[in-house]
Amino acid sequence: MLCLMGGLHGLDAVRIIAVACLISYGLYECFRWIAQVQVPFITEALTVLGTPEELEAKPFLSPIYGLTGVVLVSTFFPAQIACASIAVLALGDGVAGLVGRIAGKHPLRTGKRKSMEGSLAGLAASFIGCLLLVPIELAFAGASVGIISEMLSTSLDDNLAVPLASALAMTLTKTFLPL
Repeated sequence: MLCLMGGLHGLDAVRIIAVACLISYGLYECFRWIAQVQVPFITEALTVLGTPEELEAKPFLSPIYGLTGVVLVSTFFPAQIACASIAVLALGDGVAGLVGRIAGKHPLRTGKRKSMEGSLAGLAASFIGCLLLVPIELAFAGASVGIISEMLSTSLDDNLAVPLASALAMTLTKTFLPL
């Protein structure tokens, strides 16, 4: 959706929406953890969508990292690359988690709950999403590096690492390959 907004209204609109969501969600987390105030719709959505590890963490920072990644790539990278890297985050990370939970039979040795099935599905979804936005070489680089980053991220949250790594990979590919 942010990529569609970027295509229709430019990256400034993407940044404004992402920053507004970042501030709103940050305030929600402050109320939830400091003041013990529950916001029914948001709390229920996070309970359904969050992994057990995320729900135990205080506070639940994955959306903050993801929105920060969106703000950074939409600020420092060209529009097509920024939107493609956001697609890698949204499609690749989302599909990888969903498929991994449902069909993950071969766990990766990353210390996190990740599977080969989820990672391959995330790679395919990322690649297809990127193909709608950038040339095939950039799509391959962005999707591949984004999913590898998602698989390997340990100290840096994958929701921040994926869009940054993906955008950087596409930028380097565009710089060094004559496209």
